Amino acid sequence: MIQTRHNLKKKIFIIVPALDNNSPVKGAIVLANYLSDLYEVRLIGLKKSNSKNIEINSKISLIDLSINNRNIFSRFLSLSKIIMKNKNENIQSIVISYCITADIFNFFLRSIHKIYSISSMRANFYKDYFFLYGLKGYLLAVIHFLLIKKLDLVIVMTKSMSDLVKPYRIKNIIIPNFINEHHINNLNLQQSNTSNSIYKFCYIGGLTKRKKIFLLIKTFEKLLKENLQVELNIIGSGIERSRCNDYINKKKLNKSIIFHNEIENPFHILSQSDLFILPSMSEGISRAAMEALYIGIPIVIRDIDGNSELINNDNGKLFSSDEDLKKTIISAIDLLNKRNNQKIRKNLLPNKFSYDTVTSEYQKLISQI
Repeated sequence: MIQTRHNLKKKIFIIVPALDNNSPVKGAIVLANYLSDLYEVRLIGLKKSNSKNIEINSKISLIDLSINNRNIFSRFLSLSKIIMKNKNENIQSIVISYCITADIFNFFLRSIHKIYSISSMRANFYKDYFFLYGLKGYLLAVIHFLLIKKLDLVIVMTKSMSDLVKPYRIKNIIIPNFINEHHINNLNLQQSNTSNSIYKFCYIGGLTKRKKIFLLIKTFEKLLKENLQVELNIIGSGIERSRCNDYINKKKLNKSIIFHNEIENPFHILSQSDLFILPSMSEGISRAAMEALYIGIPIVIRDIDGNSELINNDNGKLFSSDEDLKKTIISAIDLLNKRNNQKIRKNLLPNKFSYDTVTSEYQKLISQI
């Protein structure tokens, strides 16, 4: 009896830059954990990881290619041997890659082996590569688009991402980002008990120029000068940290703008906040913003990429330019005041981003391959 491809047994290989808790690997881990209850899953890291506390289902096989493989070529050969070892006419191997190096591996694996190759696109390539490499970044973005065009499918997270790949005629499907709701539900999170006279904001993310962290600090300085009672907690690390720290100390803002190191579990600080804020110039769909919404915290985010898909009349505010940030923060505080009679927080995350909705989309996709 000849089996059609979608009736074959599936084996899933998920390739990530490193086995750590950084974005976008967090999303890959949540997906791997879900798929491992349905299929045989291998989660593969390309580079050495410093993280020791990733929450992985015991059913998943973890493979760190940096062990015993000093260079990228030997890592590829090791992965190719793993794919070959699992080759079987009754098995359909599906490889899902995250970020450019993993996409390169996926491209060559597809050329050598009979696999179904998927790239999970996590960002606006043009913007991300520009902020990393300047004008040369646009060329790298084009190369990356042409690379993933050669794969069988690209998963994009928002309509704006789908529009971004259209000029390249890349086969794509929209499946939104999602978060580990079960993990959050098991946390004993305490709601902010701050009086309405002090409004606590929280920023979680990299401290880079793309994230506009210095703009955020200077905006809060203006709010404090106008005697608005606000507090900003910043969680993260990056090249802008030293510059920001020096400015905060120079302006004596450290009682109201507080730096925290990058931490594995920021929820206990986030849950004590009144608003989450992210002025980034480029985002796929921010996991931190989604997590804030899920635990009932409204958000203030820039109207770029797919951010508008997160926002409705009840859960936050969008701003369009650097100049608009200050007045949008004030508008968000007004939103908080209107919600003052809501003593128990409710989930503010739109249903299209819910765990159940997104995982059902992945299950439907994998079953049809």
